[in-house]
Amino acid sequence: MKKRYLMLIPVAACVIACAAAVGYIRFHPEQAPEGTPFLLEQAQAEPQQESEPQLSAEQKRAQEILDGMTLDQKIYQMMFVRPETLMHVRRVQRAGEATQRAIEERPVGGILYSSDNFRSTSQTSEMLSSTQDYARQAGAKIPLFTGVEEEGGSAAGVASR
Repeated sequence: MKKRYLMLIPVAACVIACAAAVGYIRFHPEQAPEGTPFLLEQAQAEPQQESEPQLSAEQKRAQEILDGMTLDQKIYQMMFVRPETLMHVRRVQRAGEATQRAIEERPVGGILYSSDNFRSTSQTSEMLSSTQDYARQAGAKIPLFTGVEEEGGSAAGVASR
């Protein structure tokens, strides 16, 4: 029984060597031995070009936006930061000139607010609207993501207001 399995080893080695030789000849047809025209024909045949996948309108638009961005802009777009971090201040409760400058200098992908940023419904609405306007004016092709830092449970800061 062992002898049968031992005989398979040289057979497998021959098969692997032949496959490797055929593969080598496909990429180096000038070194093919005489009498192997079928291999040369296969090697010299033009490789089929892969067609590019068809993109949807949304995918094309996304690709256009990405193609128009610098590496720094792409990196900033992956960041979701607190407004205090973006503007280097202690507390932010309105979006003004400092917000506009910060977004122009660091066009982040999103802002993460906490309960400290909200006083009233009108103040919150004005702050969020102005921040989005500043992002558009800075050249953002997509709106900022807006999020709320909320742990939930007994530490529900924004939800408790």
